[in-house]
Amino acid sequence: YHNYTSSFSFDLDQAVHPEWMSSIPDTASLSSLSIPGTHDTFTFDLVDNNIFQCQNHNLQTQLRAGLRYFDIRGRLLYGATSSGAPDKAPPPNIGIFHGHVYTGYTFQDVLLAMFAFLDEHPSEGIVMRVKEEGTPLPVGGDGDQDIWTTGVYNVTFEEAFNYYRLQNSATAQGCEEHLLFPWPSSSSSSSSPSSARVIPTVGELRSRILVLYEFDTPLASNYGIPWTSDHIALEDLWIILDPQLLDNKWDAVRQNLLLAGASAGDADKLFLSHLSASVGVLPIEAAAGPLEDRTNGSVIAGINDRTGLWLEEDEKEGKGGGGGKLGEKGKTGVIMGDFPGKRLVEDILRRNEWLS
Repeated sequence: YHNYTSSFSFDLDQAVHPEWMSSIPDTASLSSLSIPGTHDTFTFDLVDNNIFQCQNHNLQTQLRAGLRYFDIRGRLLYGATSSGAPDKAPPPNIGIFHGHVYTGYTFQDVLLAMFAFLDEHPSEGIVMRVKEEGTPLPVGGDGDQDIWTTGVYNVTFEEAFNYYRLQNSATAQGCEEHLLFPWPSSSSSSSSPSSARVIPTVGELRSRILVLYEFDTPLASNYGIPWTSDHIALEDLWIILDPQLLDNKWDAVRQNLLLAGASAGDADKLFLSHLSASVGVLPIEAAAGPLEDRTNGSVIAGINDRTGLWLEEDEKEGKGGGGGKLGEKGKTGVIMGDFPGKRLVEDILRRNEWLS
């Protein structure tokens, strides 16, 4: 893909696992699963922008392949309807962005695709990070190329999120049926708020979407789990200034995977590991390894390949009676990457066999 080769990247469309969660018991905690996912999920159409493209398959393909974690980054669009056309008094609209780059999709597109999948595969559940990617943006330009500049908007991101949840005729019913809201709920809590169970079970998540929210929420606090919560153990060393420093990124990923494996009995924390990196490397370089003209002829493996090979080696150790580096149960938590491929996804999904 774009002259890059990787045994663990790009061919996600060859993986077919639309109902892998059906074999997981309802009583299993979400924290006990090994879940593949994507970073900057909706950048698949940015094919001419190698700085901001992080995926090469759409959400429907990702879901069909078995991915269940998705990274959705939005910005309020001022002066645009849900179709993107200028309007004097539009409803709140969240466009899906990577930084300042608009993907061409809206939050409505995200929700409708997820709802359709869950309607067809009710055994499955989704974890969706929702991040306010930046300040609101008014829409302008000549109709051929919009000009995005920072502006002032009188609607907050939270209010726009609630518009999709409660008022948007295309999404409100689906949100009622499929968002895990309110969460944590009274049924997940005991008499003491401090002892509320924050991580849902698989049974609670079936046909639902758990939101990991990263936006200001003065109106409510039960949209899901806050991104900065103590219940999330996050690896996100994303600034890598040179391809030669990908070793540092891999060290951070491996350490978080080891922590996830060591926490097999902890139902109170969700481990998330990002395989992605940028700034001094392109997302595709971090995933699949840089081309040799960037490394003076040396071969540097991408993080997708390092992760997949490490998981396969650990799996062999475990089957040989050694238990493996990730322990007897071998869970990874959520692993989200750029341009993931079939082999990587299946390496992660096999980690759930002990639960079946």
